[in-house]
Amino acid sequence: MVIKDLNLSPRVTNMRSHIVDIILPNSRVDNIGDPSWRKYKLIPVHRDVRGFFPGYEEHFVLQTNVGDVEAWVTSARRGVEVGDPDAGQYICTPRKTQRVWHGLHSLSDWYNQHSELEPGDVVCTVYESPMRYRLSVELNYIFNLMKYKQLTL
Repeated sequence: MVIKDLNLSPRVTNMRSHIVDIILPNSRVDNIGDPSWRKYKLIPVHRDVRGFFPGYEEHFVLQTNVGDVEAWVTSARRGVEVGDPDAGQYICTPRKTQRVWHGLHSLSDWYNQHSELEPGDVVCTVYESPMRYRLSVELNYIFNLMKYKQLTL
């Protein structure tokens, strides 16, 4: 089985009180080109874990291997109020004119350091403190999960 051919949704693999793992989906058109999350520098947020993150368009910090990244949850229907805890589908870096902490990195910087990311890999977010999360990567998650299942059958 080829991992790139799996039709993965951005589902959650683990949700404890302070950790959420999100599987990066295969969002390529006809399996060609970069997935949309990489192309647009987004982290998809499944509705089941939306409440884990700050409200719609509320600025927060992601601690990463490239330094602190300014982020917020975006992409909601028109008329949604800032701070709505259920609105939004993606984590991204606000546009330069919308940023409040100048000098922080962006998700573009983080994705540039993680060109190895593929559909099926896991983005792990850990709650550190209000408006502060730690971001890390688990590569080949699906492959390792399939190997584990074969070993335990």
